[in-house]
Amino acid sequence: MTTTLRVAAIVTKANFRVSRQMKLQSAAFSLVELLVVIAVVAILAALLLPALSRSREKAKEARCASNLKQIYAGFLLYQSDNDGRFSAGFRWNNQIWENAYFVGGKDGWDTNVPPAKLRPLFPYLGASDAFGCPADVGVDFTNKDGIVLAPSVFAARGLSYGYNVGIFVYSKVGVPESLNERYSGLAGKKMDSIKSPATYLLMYEAPALSNDDDQPIEVVYWHRARKPGTAKGPPWADPDKDRGPRVSPILFVDGHVIFLDFTGGRGRFSPHNELTTAQ
Repeated sequence: MTTTLRVAAIVTKANFRVSRQMKLQSAAFSLVELLVVIAVVAILAALLLPALSRSREKAKEARCASNLKQIYAGFLLYQSDNDGRFSAGFRWNNQIWENAYFVGGKDGWDTNVPPAKLRPLFPYLGASDAFGCPADVGVDFTNKDGIVLAPSVFAARGLSYGYNVGIFVYSKVGVPESLNERYSGLAGKKMDSIKSPATYLLMYEAPALSNDDDQPIEVVYWHRARKPGTAKGPPWADPDKDRGPRVSPILFVDGHVIFLDFTGGRGRFSPHNELTTAQ
């Protein structure tokens, strides 16, 4: 009887070891299976990353459009206190500032520009983050004060957007009504004097500005660009091919915002193929 029990115990232990080894073997991945799993994960990542990147870009554009609509509300409030007119400029540091880049915003690190509290829209919007574009990566140009607008125009000046006072609109291509008033733009004008507010540019970003055909290339890429930043080169260079597209949001006088494609455009405001909506 004792011998029988010992044999049964030995057999039971042996069966337990075999069963355990089989479970461990069945639970383990082979090298081939592991490589297959890694390959599947890599393929899924390759498929999903562009979609995630585009979603992030769409989120930036939505925020940017919202910013411009808030700024538009500030313009309306300003006009209600100023005979229905757009801001024409202001005095600071013994000179008149035409406010193309200082119509509102926050104090940036560049102390050579007007402080935020003196800018025309400050009483209505304050030092708001609405003046900063989330795609703003700065402009790599050295201005007359030796300043490079980095790491963003917003960080330097407190305002990512430009206001159409007219000085940059002189190309043969672009918004027709603005071009007929190329030297004054909107500065000091009454809202009801604008005949076609849905096509008259109010605010824009740096990528909307290009060079003349005979000038060295200095163009800026923010939204949707494959390589955001500033491109420089000889007049015959074509940085759009490698870095584009070159896209800018545009706020019009009627308050609507669209993103326009400036890829291939020359002239300081020249959307490619007239007003080409960015897809």
